[in-house]
Amino acid sequence: MPRSLSSSAGPHSCCSEDIADAFAAIPPYKWDRVAAALRSNGGVATVDFLPASVCSLHAAAFATARGALDAVAEVGGSGSSGGGRIRRIGPGDDSARATGYHAAGSDGSSLSRYNRHREGFVFSDGQMFDVPPSDPGIPSPFREDMLRLFQSMHDGIALEVLRAVARDLGLEDEAWFESALGPSGSSSQWHVKRFTEPEEAGSGIGIGSGSGADGDGDGDGDSAVPGSSGEGYEWLPVHTDPSLVSI
Repeated sequence: MPRSLSSSAGPHSCCSEDIADAFAAIPPYKWDRVAAALRSNGGVATVDFLPASVCSLHAAAFATARGALDAVAEVGGSGSSGGGRIRRIGPGDDSARATGYHAAGSDGSSLSRYNRHREGFVFSDGQMFDVPPSDPGIPSPFREDMLRLFQSMHDGIALEVLRAVARDLGLEDEAWFESALGPSGSSSQWHVKRFTEPEEAGSGIGIGSGSGADGDGDGDGDSAVPGSSGEGYEWLPVHTDPSLVSI
């Protein structure tokens, strides 16, 4: 998720009080166990001790995102719903700095060939937007719920994991990542996406080897395997993730 991490700057830099209190109740040794697991498992670990209130927050945010994606689907390419305009990512936008909705597909507005069957919302560098509901008489919870989700994932989880990693490495300053790499509240990218069923019968996504893959798959390493058991699939290069921390 974050390219660099800090809790000292940016519009998303501090958890709301209820989120902060929930994470404050988690003892540091549990985060230390996560850091140890990352070291022994090749950079992969599971955070399975989040308070029920945080889990409920995540569930509510994903439900809101699902409803927002449905609202976007209802209006199609018009770019607006009953409550106003929907912020959409254009084919000329920089994928590293884009904020808004992207449709599934293989054109420029989907940002990446890895999004051929994925649609979703992207948030970059502290930017936030709203998705108006189809009914203009209903208030939209999108902005607030997405902000709370970011606060939980970034301030609550990512920063705590990196502090535990710093302790695991024996660094004197456990906030080394935050102080040395800059304010991720205003220099990070995150997204909420969902799979869209391929229109073509029998099509799907396969992962294959290829050269030139970088970032979210902007390289030219696609390779088809005609005549093989994989025919009918789109073979993509191995996906490489530039994030310092991915949650």
